[in-house]
Amino acid sequence: MNKIKRVLQLPAVVEPIKLKDFDCLGMFELENVSGIEQLVTPMGDGRYISRGEPFYTRYTCAGASRFREYLKTLLAASLREGREGTKTTSKKTFVILDHMANLSGKVYYEEVQQAINNGDYDYVEQAKQCLYDDIVNVINAIESKPVTVPTSVLPESDEYIAERGIECDNLGLLYTYTSCFDVPKGYNVLNTGLGGIHIGPFFKAMHGTEWTNLLKSKYVDEQGQEQHYDLFEAIVDPSVFENGKVLLLDDNIGTGDTTREIVTELNIAGYDVKYGAVQYNWLNFYRVGIGEKKGISRFNPFEIDYLTAYNYPGHKLLKHAIAMVRGKRDLAGNEPSQDPFTPPGKIYSDYLSELKSYKQKGVPDLITLQEKGARYGALSGISLFNGVGNITHRKFKPESKALIQRIDAYNSVVFGQVSPEAMRKPSGAANPSIKKKDDEE
Repeated sequence: MNKIKRVLQLPAVVEPIKLKDFDCLGMFELENVSGIEQLVTPMGDGRYISRGEPFYTRYTCAGASRFREYLKTLLAASLREGREGTKTTSKKTFVILDHMANLSGKVYYEEVQQAINNGDYDYVEQAKQCLYDDIVNVINAIESKPVTVPTSVLPESDEYIAERGIECDNLGLLYTYTSCFDVPKGYNVLNTGLGGIHIGPFFKAMHGTEWTNLLKSKYVDEQGQEQHYDLFEAIVDPSVFENGKVLLLDDNIGTGDTTREIVTELNIAGYDVKYGAVQYNWLNFYRVGIGEKKGISRFNPFEIDYLTAYNYPGHKLLKHAIAMVRGKRDLAGNEPSQDPFTPPGKIYSDYLSELKSYKQKGVPDLITLQEKGARYGALSGISLFNGVGNITHRKFKPESKALIQRIDAYNSVVFGQVSPEAMRKPSGAANPSIKKKDDEE
């Protein structure tokens, strides 16, 4: 009887979360989903994808607040289970933290919109604190430090949060990027739009910088959501930059048009601006350069202060992948009822691995994102690792070259491998073909 009792008291197997687990969109695979089955997407054979329909559901702010309170109870239970087994944060706990940060980010963004468009600042700080608390927990989880159940509560209203995903919600990528960033003295962070809503709190938690948000982005402009034309009326808290130093960080840069517009306006107003993004659309950069894409511009890598080799997978890939996780369609565009034998998580995983060259065995996607950027850069005559253009012999700004090299060094420690070989070759030395599977990126 005692033997049976001891067996029953053994802790559940804890799968530790590691940076190598994150795929190109910030999801990961896990097996132990006891108690969080409703949050994940089945892959079959006892495996699951870390996000599902609830992650992308459009709630009211009140609904999002109540959901976050429910997630707190799941978090408390998961933490008790984890402490019985290991000090390392489990993947199951991280699924909960990921969902909490997503809700806080979207509610905070909604409060930013209410503040800028309607002059209602009542709940901005409350939502901002929730987001910060959730990101601190995310960082602690990755670093195997204590995770706690936050006391902060999201504000409740009947306004709906955005249904679209936060473009840069890859928490593993954001952690790596922020870890390798050397923040210039005296600069505080300005973020634009929903896509980079997590960047500010990451920088505050890891570097102590203050942050605020600007309701201006390509998406906001195209949707006609911006009601103010004065840039400074669209900044939630301009006092963050009272010393005149702005670190403008975006989730991704494609053409660079919006970013250049913001930088120009800030410079005219007398602000000292340094800028960059987490990811860059290097495939778009290449295609514009060879004339394959016409009528659009591309960013200038030699003018950007903080460049990375991380390639942005693209809006289409993001849209299709999210639809698969939500069980909305298979690869042929069929509804799930027409493909009853393949779990949606398997469809998602196969889409990334077989059609998009991600999720490759033995190569973390955080490395693959760089490999793609390095490849498209090399095809464009730019050596990202050496920070120089082969034809023009122009050099990257020192901050860009240093950031790329710090990420390279970080990879060698965390993953046991350095950045892709294409980054180390002279510009133009690598000449791989652009495969059809990259078309949607």
